[in-house]
Amino acid sequence: MNSRRGGGQLNKEAVRLSQHFENEGTDRVAWDRNPILFYPGGKRKLYGYMATKGDMDIFNKHSKGKVKLKFEMVSYHEKVVDQLKQMNEENQQLHWYKDKAVTHQMHAKALEESIDLVSKKLRKKEVEDRIKKERTQQHCEELEEALDSQEQFFKDQLKLMKYARNAKESEFDKLQEEDRVRVEGSYSAVDPQREEKLEEIKEFQEEREKLKSMYMKKKIELEKWFDTELTQLMDKYTHIN
Repeated sequence: MNSRRGGGQLNKEAVRLSQHFENEGTDRVAWDRNPILFYPGGKRKLYGYMATKGDMDIFNKHSKGKVKLKFEMVSYHEKVVDQLKQMNEENQQLHWYKDKAVTHQMHAKALEESIDLVSKKLRKKEVEDRIKKERTQQHCEELEEALDSQEQFFKDQLKLMKYARNAKESEFDKLQEEDRVRVEGSYSAVDPQREEKLEEIKEFQEEREKLKSMYMKKKIELEKWFDTELTQLMDKYTHIN
């Protein structure tokens, strides 16, 4: 590349000198027509022009030395025009590569900035998701704790109600038994009032058993209803897992 540039500079200089002599009127045309060798005053006049093959042949013919051929003629287009053209093409190609490199660097920088931006957004999203997950977990734990506390409260209330009911029922059974003993001791076996009192005691016991049976049935129905509703609720939110 450097040798071509050096040769190109010499060829440009040769063309420039040829143009200079032509403008000064000391080119080949002036030399062939009527060459004036000296300026007024005796100063040597210099002529110059691009040599032809004939000039080279004459020079080599009268040149002294072991080798007859001292110089050779080459194409002006080959040494000047073609090389200049090649240099221009190489310069254009060099500019093209430079522009492409700049474009590539710009694209690389834009891609790097885009990746950096996406990475920041991703990290921010990960932090937000982690915080949201922690808050959700904390809320679930608090809700579960509240439900456990509420369930324990209801169990305690039911336990107290059952204890009070059993105590009341036990006291009533005691009174019923005392009343039955009193009736059996106070009335004769054929006394209609005796049978009436005992029948009342029997009816109470039967009604109480029916009430307990009805209570157990409703309790079973309520448990079934709760199981169905809970299953549907879990199915509704199965996708969360």
